[in-house]
Amino acid sequence: MLLISFQIVGAGTVSGTSGINCNSDCHYDFSLGTNLTLVATADIGATFVGWQMDFGQCQDNINPCEVTMDRYKTLTAYFIDPSDIIFVHGFDD
Repeated sequence: MLLISFQIVGAGTVSGTSGINCNSDCHYDFSLGTNLTLVATADIGATFVGWQMDFGQCQDNINPCEVTMDRYKTLTAYFIDPSDIIFVHGFDD
């Protein structure tokens, strides 16, 4: 069995095939070669901004993301509250 660990940063959930449903740090075990479809869903008022994954296909803000279990993996999903964005359009003069 291969472990995939999820870290959720901000207000959101990662769900997917094979019963994946995380709104905080969690992990699941899958057989070698298992294909997973992962979907990041932001809570009301939040925005999904991207993935970070070691040894995997989930990068940037591609959603949903397809993953093949070929080794242990760690996936982080990032969500932000739009009111936390200070410089949406860069610096003002």
